[in-house]
Amino acid sequence: MNQNLCNLNLCNLRHLFIINNPITEIKNLESLRNLRILVIENCDIDKISGLYNLVNLLELTLGYNCITKIEGLDSLIKLNFLDLSYNKISKVRGLEFLHNLKRLDLSYNKITKVERLSHLKQLESLSLEANQIRDYKDLKGLTGLDNLKELNLENNFV
Repeated sequence: MNQNLCNLNLCNLRHLFIINNPITEIKNLESLRNLRILVIENCDIDKISGLYNLVNLLELTLGYNCITKIEGLDSLIKLNFLDLSYNKISKVRGLEFLHNLKRLDLSYNKITKVERLSHLKQLESLSLEANQIRDYKDLKGLTGLDNLKELNLENNFV
C-alpha cells in the first residue's frame, strides 16, 4: 500500500480485502471515502491508524494481526461490525464513538476485564471467546447492554 489507491482510479471502491500481506501499518487509504467494508487480516499490523477519512465504513476486520490497543476508530461512527479477533489486546477501550456498533468480536486476545461498554446501546453480539476473563465480576462493563442477544465467553476461566 505504498501508493494511494485513488491514483489507481479506485476512488469508488466499496470493499477492500488485504489478507496475508507483509504490511506493518495502515496507510494511503484516506481517499477511499466510499469504502464500506475493509478487511486487513493476517498481516503484521500492530497499531490501528490511517482510518480517519473512512467515515462511511460499515464493517472493519483487523483480525490475525499484532494490535495491542483499540484506538484510531473515533471517526468511524457508521461502523456496525468490528472484528479485532486474534490480536494482543488486553483492555477494552477506544470504542466510545461507535454508537452504531451491532457486532463486536474480540475473541482470542488477552482481555481480563470488560469495562465501559454501556454506551454501545445497539450492540447485539459480543464475542470474548478465548480471553483471560476469570470471574463474572470482570464483566461489569456489560451492564446496560439491553440489545445484547449473543455473548460468547467460551474458553475463558469463568
